[in-house]
Amino acid sequence: MRNDAKKERAGIGKILLRLTVIFASSVFILLLTSLAVVQFYPVSEDMNGTKELAVIFGAGIKKEGPSIALQMRLDKGIELYQEKQVRLFFISGTMYEVRSMKAYLIQHGISPAKIIEDKMGVTTHETMENVKEYSIKNDVNGIVFISQKYHIPRIVLFAGRSGITNAEFIAAERKEIRLKELWIYTLREALALVRAFIFGY
Repeated sequence: MRNDAKKERAGIGKILLRLTVIFASSVFILLLTSLAVVQFYPVSEDMNGTKELAVIFGAGIKKEGPSIALQMRLDKGIELYQEKQVRLFFISGTMYEVRSMKAYLIQHGISPAKIIEDKMGVTTHETMENVKEYSIKNDVNGIVFISQKYHIPRIVLFAGRSGITNAEFIAAERKEIRLKELWIYTLREALALVRAFIFGY
């Protein structure tokens, strides 16, 4: 009886070990795939035509204002606005990020009337849901999402899941971000993309 019990426990242990190995291998493969997507997903820094709304995601702030990554996103939005390719800004993030983003836009000649504030968009998923709600209520004619290249694949994923159409996805230039920081952002984004695939947010 004892031998049978030992064999049974050993059998269960082997099954659990195999399942653990399979799960770990699957997650590792998914992470590598996500990393490749984040690195090599084709993204443009130019926009075709015009859109009504430019969505800019928060990316951290400093005492003196937006972080370098966030500043590049804002600068890209301002560039599109000056070229009359967008009409309104939808700035999304934490309360402090939104406050800093709004101040930066106003300092660069954007009227407060052209800025929609979303202080509840703490995550990319939340921002997307808030953009969807706003666009439906206000019958928005076209959206352009602005972020760094490594962030775009997840934005595209959430936009598709939210049913957002007539949208473009533009990469803000990243040449000023240090290589070490860029790799950290890229790896973090790959992990976030894995989470989005598995859990949906």
